[in-house]
Amino acid sequence: MPRPQTVTIAESFDAKLPGEPDIEITFKKEYREMPPSSAKSTVDTDAPPAYTKLQSEEYWQIATDALHRSGARQRSTLGAAMPALENGHSLTGEADVLRLSILQHFTWSILPCNHWFHRATKSWPEKLEHLAVLEMQATHVIHEKDFMQAAADTPAEYKKKVDNGARFEKTGATWLSNNALWLSKQAAKYGEGCRHVAIFDWMAMFIFDFTRKIHNAYGLFFRKSKSVAPDRMNYCRLLLAFVVRALNEWCEENGVQPVYFGHLESQALLRGPY
Repeated sequence: MPRPQTVTIAESFDAKLPGEPDIEITFKKEYREMPPSSAKSTVDTDAPPAYTKLQSEEYWQIATDALHRSGARQRSTLGAAMPALENGHSLTGEADVLRLSILQHFTWSILPCNHWFHRATKSWPEKLEHLAVLEMQATHVIHEKDFMQAAADTPAEYKKKVDNGARFEKTGATWLSNNALWLSKQAAKYGEGCRHVAIFDWMAMFIFDFTRKIHNAYGLFFRKSKSVAPDRMNYCRLLLAFVVRALNEWCEENGVQPVYFGHLESQALLRGPY
Protein backbone atom coordinates (compact mmCIF):
# COMPACT_ATOMS: atom_id res chain seq x y z
CA MET A 1 0.00 0.00 0.00
CA PRO A 2 1.32 3.48 -0.80
CA ARG A 3 1.97 6.11 1.82
CA PRO A 4 -1.16 8.18 2.47
CA GLN A 5 0.70 11.47 2.22
CA THR A 6 1.63 12.69 -1.26
CA VAL A 7 3.48 15.78 -2.44
CA THR A 8 3.83 17.45 -5.81
CA ILE A 9 7.12 17.58 -7.65
CA ALA A 10 7.41 21.28 -6.79
CA GLU A 11 6.75 20.56 -3.10
CA SER A 12 9.43 17.88 -3.06
CA PHE A 13 12.05 20.62 -3.25
CA ASP A 14 11.03 21.60 0.29
CA ALA A 15 10.80 18.03 1.61
CA LYS A 16 13.21 15.46 2.93
CA LEU A 17 13.84 12.24 1.04
CA PRO A 18 12.00 9.23 2.49
CA GLY A 19 13.70 7.56 5.43
CA GLU A 20 12.91 5.02 8.08
CA PRO A 21 10.28 3.76 8.84
CA ASP A 22 8.91 4.47 5.32
CA ILE A 23 11.87 2.60 3.81
CA GLU A 24 14.15 -0.02 5.30
CA ILE A 25 17.85 0.76 5.51
CA THR A 26 19.42 -2.63 6.09
CA PHE A 27 22.94 -1.49 7.02
CA LYS A 28 22.77 -0.64 10.72
CA LYS A 29 26.33 0.45 11.48
CA GLU A 30 27.56 4.01 11.12
CA TYR A 31 30.38 3.35 8.64
CA ARG A 32 30.43 1.02 5.64
CA GLU A 33 34.02 0.46 4.54
CA MET A 34 34.58 0.40 0.80
CA PRO A 35 36.90 -2.35 -0.44
CA PRO A 36 39.68 -1.31 -2.84
CA SER A 37 38.45 -1.13 -6.39
CA SER A 38 39.16 -4.08 -8.66
CA ALA A 39 38.84 -1.91 -11.79
CA LYS A 40 42.28 -1.16 -13.20
CA SER A 41 41.10 2.15 -14.64
CA THR A 42 40.06 3.31 -11.15
CA VAL A 43 43.21 2.03 -9.47
CA ASP A 44 45.36 3.80 -12.05
CA THR A 45 43.51 7.12 -11.66
CA ASP A 46 45.09 9.58 -9.25
CA ALA A 47 42.90 11.01 -6.52
CA PRO A 48 42.88 14.80 -6.17
CA PRO A 49 45.53 15.79 -3.62
CA ALA A 50 43.08 18.21 -1.98
CA TYR A 51 40.08 20.35 -2.90
CA THR A 52 38.81 23.89 -2.41
CA LYS A 53 35.45 23.99 -0.67
CA LEU A 54 32.39 25.11 -2.60
CA GLN A 55 29.74 27.08 -0.72
CA SER A 56 26.28 25.59 -0.10
CA GLU A 57 24.81 29.10 -0.17
CA GLU A 58 25.76 29.39 -3.85
CA TYR A 59 23.88 26.18 -4.64
CA TRP A 60 20.91 27.33 -2.59
CA GLN A 61 20.64 30.51 -4.66
CA ILE A 62 21.01 28.64 -7.96
CA ALA A 63 18.21 26.23 -7.02
CA THR A 64 15.96 29.05 -5.80
CA ASP A 65 16.43 30.99 -9.04
CA ALA A 66 15.77 27.87 -11.10
CA LEU A 67 12.54 27.05 -9.29
CA HIS A 68 11.14 30.56 -9.64
CA ARG A 69 12.34 31.47 -13.11
CA SER A 70 9.42 32.00 -15.48
CA GLY A 71 7.04 30.83 -12.77
CA ALA A 72 8.37 27.28 -12.99
CA ARG A 73 6.70 26.29 -9.73
CA GLN A 74 3.26 26.99 -11.21
CA ARG A 75 3.74 24.93 -14.36
CA SER A 76 1.59 21.85 -14.74
CA THR A 77 4.47 19.37 -14.91
CA LEU A 78 5.86 20.42 -11.54
CA GLY A 79 2.34 20.44 -10.10
CA ALA A 80 1.98 16.72 -10.74
CA ALA A 81 2.15 14.33 -7.80
CA MET A 82 5.37 12.54 -6.97
CA PRO A 83 5.26 8.75 -7.39
CA ALA A 84 3.69 7.14 -4.34
CA LEU A 85 6.19 5.46 -2.06
CA GLU A 86 4.94 1.92 -1.57
CA ASN A 87 5.78 -0.41 1.26
CA GLY A 88 8.70 -2.77 0.79
CA HIS A 89 11.46 -0.42 -0.33
CA SER A 90 14.72 -1.69 1.13
CA LEU A 91 18.12 -0.04 0.68
CA THR A 92 20.90 -2.62 0.72
CA GLY A 93 23.25 -1.97 -2.18
CA GLU A 94 23.97 0.51 -4.97
CA ALA A 95 21.18 -0.86 -7.17
CA ASP A 96 18.61 -0.19 -4.44
CA VAL A 97 19.80 3.41 -4.02
CA LEU A 98 19.63 3.88 -7.80
CA ARG A 99 16.11 2.41 -8.05
CA LEU A 100 14.68 4.53 -5.25
CA SER A 101 16.50 7.63 -6.48
CA ILE A 102 14.84 7.29 -9.87
CA LEU A 103 11.45 7.26 -8.15
CA GLN A 104 12.03 9.90 -5.50
CA HIS A 105 15.05 12.00 -6.37
CA PHE A 106 17.08 12.77 -9.46
CA THR A 107 14.51 12.26 -12.24
CA TRP A 108 12.30 14.93 -10.68
CA SER A 109 15.06 17.18 -9.41
CA ILE A 110 16.04 18.22 -12.92
CA LEU A 111 12.53 18.75 -14.31
CA PRO A 112 12.73 22.57 -13.88
CA CYS A 113 15.59 22.52 -16.40
CA ASN A 114 13.12 21.19 -18.95
CA HIS A 115 11.08 24.36 -18.59
CA TRP A 116 13.62 27.10 -18.96
CA PHE A 117 16.52 25.83 -21.05
CA HIS A 118 16.22 25.93 -24.80
CA ARG A 119 17.96 23.58 -27.22
CA ALA A 120 19.58 26.61 -28.78
CA THR A 121 21.28 24.96 -31.73
CA LYS A 122 21.02 21.67 -33.57
CA SER A 123 24.67 21.01 -32.72
CA TRP A 124 23.99 20.59 -28.99
CA PRO A 125 23.84 16.78 -29.06
CA GLU A 126 27.36 16.66 -30.49
CA LYS A 127 28.75 19.30 -28.15
CA LEU A 128 26.90 18.27 -25.00
CA GLU A 129 27.54 14.56 -24.56
CA HIS A 130 27.95 14.39 -20.79
CA LEU A 131 27.17 17.51 -18.78
CA ALA A 132 27.15 15.94 -15.31
CA VAL A 133 27.61 12.53 -13.73
CA LEU A 134 25.75 11.17 -10.70
CA GLU A 135 27.46 8.17 -9.12
CA MET A 136 25.33 5.99 -6.84
CA GLN A 137 26.80 4.18 -3.87
CA ALA A 138 25.49 1.89 -1.17
CA THR A 139 24.38 3.68 2.00
CA HIS A 140 26.84 4.87 4.68
CA VAL A 141 29.96 5.19 2.49
CA ILE A 142 30.18 9.01 2.23
CA HIS A 143 31.51 10.54 5.46
CA GLU A 144 32.70 14.07 6.04
CA LYS A 145 35.61 12.99 8.23
CA ASP A 146 37.22 11.20 5.27
CA PHE A 147 37.26 14.47 3.30
CA MET A 148 38.11 16.93 6.09
CA GLN A 149 41.92 16.87 5.93
CA ALA A 150 41.80 17.52 2.18
CA ALA A 151 39.49 20.54 2.44
CA ALA A 152 40.84 24.03 1.82
CA ASP A 153 38.84 27.22 2.37
CA THR A 154 40.68 29.21 -0.30
CA PRO A 155 42.79 28.54 -3.41
CA ALA A 156 45.81 29.77 -1.45
CA GLU A 157 45.18 27.22 1.28
CA TYR A 158 44.70 24.55 -1.40
CA LYS A 159 48.10 25.38 -2.88
CA LYS A 160 49.67 25.21 0.57
CA LYS A 161 48.21 21.76 1.14
CA VAL A 162 49.45 20.48 -2.21
CA ASP A 163 52.91 21.99 -1.69
CA ASN A 164 53.06 20.33 1.71
CA GLY A 165 52.83 16.91 0.11
CA ALA A 166 55.66 15.56 2.24
CA ARG A 167 53.10 15.17 5.03
CA PHE A 168 50.81 12.91 2.99
CA GLU A 169 50.12 9.69 4.80
CA LYS A 170 49.65 6.29 3.17
CA THR A 171 47.06 7.53 0.69
CA GLY A 172 48.99 7.96 -2.53
CA ALA A 173 49.78 11.70 -2.55
CA THR A 174 46.40 12.91 -1.35
CA TRP A 175 44.94 14.27 1.87
CA LEU A 176 41.80 12.22 1.28
CA SER A 177 41.48 9.11 3.40
CA ASN A 178 39.56 5.84 3.75
CA ASN A 179 36.40 5.76 1.62
CA ALA A 180 37.00 9.27 0.27
CA LEU A 181 40.16 8.03 -1.42
CA TRP A 182 38.31 5.49 -3.56
CA LEU A 183 35.28 7.70 -4.09
CA SER A 184 37.49 10.51 -5.36
CA LYS A 185 39.48 8.19 -7.64
CA GLN A 186 36.19 7.06 -9.19
CA ALA A 187 35.04 10.66 -9.54
CA ALA A 188 38.36 11.74 -11.03
CA LYS A 189 38.06 8.97 -13.63
CA TYR A 190 34.71 10.40 -14.72
CA GLY A 191 36.18 13.89 -14.40
CA GLU A 192 38.56 13.22 -17.28
CA GLY A 193 35.57 13.59 -19.60
CA CYS A 194 33.07 15.45 -17.45
CA ARG A 195 33.87 18.28 -15.09
CA HIS A 196 30.87 17.95 -12.76
CA VAL A 197 30.58 14.74 -10.73
CA ALA A 198 28.32 14.04 -7.74
CA ILE A 199 28.37 10.98 -5.49
CA PHE A 200 25.26 10.01 -3.54
CA ASP A 201 24.56 7.22 -1.04
CA TRP A 202 21.07 8.34 0.17
CA MET A 203 22.61 9.44 3.48
CA ALA A 204 25.01 12.05 2.09
CA MET A 205 26.22 13.66 -1.14
CA PHE A 206 29.60 14.92 -2.26
CA ILE A 207 29.95 17.18 -5.29
CA PHE A 208 33.19 17.44 -7.25
CA ASP A 209 33.90 20.23 -9.70
CA PHE A 210 37.06 19.45 -11.64
CA THR A 211 38.77 22.23 -13.53
CA ARG A 212 40.51 21.53 -16.80
CA LYS A 213 43.48 20.38 -14.76
CA ILE A 214 42.04 17.27 -13.16
CA HIS A 215 43.93 17.59 -9.88
CA ASN A 216 42.67 21.11 -9.22
CA ALA A 217 39.34 20.14 -7.69
CA TYR A 218 36.53 21.90 -5.86
CA GLY A 219 34.16 20.03 -3.58
CA LEU A 220 31.09 20.22 -1.38
CA PHE A 221 29.97 17.75 1.29
CA PHE A 222 26.28 17.74 2.18
CA ARG A 223 24.38 15.70 4.72
CA LYS A 224 20.87 16.90 5.43
CA SER A 225 20.69 15.85 9.06
CA LYS A 226 23.90 17.71 9.95
CA SER A 227 23.76 20.68 7.60
CA VAL A 228 23.65 24.09 9.23
CA ALA A 229 23.16 26.30 6.15
CA PRO A 230 20.89 26.99 4.47
CA ASP A 231 18.09 25.63 6.67
CA ARG A 232 15.88 24.53 3.76
CA MET A 233 18.54 22.96 1.56
CA ASN A 234 17.86 19.33 0.74
CA TYR A 235 19.09 16.75 -1.74
CA CYS A 236 16.52 17.62 -4.43
CA ARG A 237 17.47 21.30 -4.39
CA LEU A 238 21.17 20.49 -4.27
CA LEU A 239 20.98 18.14 -7.25
CA LEU A 240 18.96 20.68 -9.23
CA ALA A 241 21.58 23.35 -8.50
CA PHE A 242 24.35 20.90 -9.39
CA VAL A 243 22.88 20.37 -12.87
CA VAL A 244 21.92 24.00 -13.47
CA ARG A 245 25.38 25.23 -12.42
CA ALA A 246 27.00 22.81 -14.87
CA LEU A 247 24.65 23.83 -17.67
CA ASN A 248 25.17 27.54 -17.01
CA GLU A 249 28.93 27.08 -17.20
CA TRP A 250 28.64 25.08 -20.41
CA CYS A 251 26.45 27.76 -21.99
CA GLU A 252 28.89 30.49 -21.00
CA GLU A 253 31.90 28.59 -22.33
CA ASN A 254 30.16 27.81 -25.64
CA GLY A 255 28.54 31.19 -26.21
CA VAL A 256 25.01 29.83 -25.78
CA GLN A 257 22.42 31.91 -23.96
CA PRO A 258 20.06 29.78 -21.81
CA VAL A 259 16.52 31.11 -22.23
CA TYR A 260 13.04 29.88 -21.44
CA PHE A 261 11.69 28.16 -24.52
CA GLY A 262 10.70 24.65 -25.44
CA HIS A 263 12.14 21.51 -23.94
CA LEU A 264 15.57 20.09 -23.19
CA GLU A 265 15.57 16.35 -22.62
CA SER A 266 16.65 15.48 -19.09
CA GLN A 267 18.67 12.55 -20.42
CA ALA A 268 21.02 15.06 -22.08
CA LEU A 269 21.63 16.74 -18.72
CA LEU A 270 22.41 13.96 -16.32
CA ARG A 271 23.88 10.55 -16.95
CA GLY A 272 24.62 7.76 -14.56
CA PRO A 273 28.01 6.02 -14.54
CA TYR A 274 29.22 5.25 -18.04
